[in-house]
Amino acid sequence: MHPVHLIAGDDDLLVQRATERLLASLTADDPELQVEVHDASQIEQLPELRTQSLFGGRVCAVVRGVQAPKFTLSAGLKGELEDYVAAPDPQAVLVLTAVAGERGKSSTGKIQKIKKGVEANGQVIEANAPPDWKDKDWAALVTAEFSRLGRRPGPGAVAAVMEHAG
Repeated sequence: MHPVHLIAGDDDLLVQRATERLLASLTADDPELQVEVHDASQIEQLPELRTQSLFGGRVCAVVRGVQAPKFTLSAGLKGELEDYVAAPDPQAVLVLTAVAGERGKSSTGKIQKIKKGVEANGQVIEANAPPDWKDKDWAALVTAEFSRLGRRPGPGAVAAVMEHAG
C-alpha cells in the first residue's frame, strides 16, 4: 500500500466517500492501523508519522482540507507536507483531502508541489462528480450510495432519485 494518498475532488461528499473507501481498504489490510483525523485549518504542524507507536502498529493520519480556499495553510504546515510527501515514511500512511471551492476549479491548484510529491511517492485519487450529461455515471453513483447502505435498488428507484434530484 502507498504511504501517501491525495484524494481530490469537486464535491465534499464524493471526497468523503472516497476517503471512507480508502480507509476501509487500509484497515482491512492492517486491522491494527491507528487512524487519526485532523482538519488542516486546526493544526499548525503535521502529526508525527516518523516515530513508531509504543504499542507497535502503524499510524495513519488523515489531514482534511489541504486545498485551503477559505484559509491559508500555515507556512510551517505547508512546508512540512511538501517535505513529507517528497520522502514519506514507508511504515506510516498519510491521507490528504482537497475539495474544490467551485465546480470546475482545480482542487489542487494551490498545492501543486504537494500533489507532485504524492504522484511520485503515492497515489492521487480523483473524486469528481460526473458531467451533467453522463446519466449512466450518475446512475452508477446513485446505485453505489444504495449499495453502501446495504440496499439493492431497481432501475425504477435509481431513475426516480435522479429525476427528483434533477
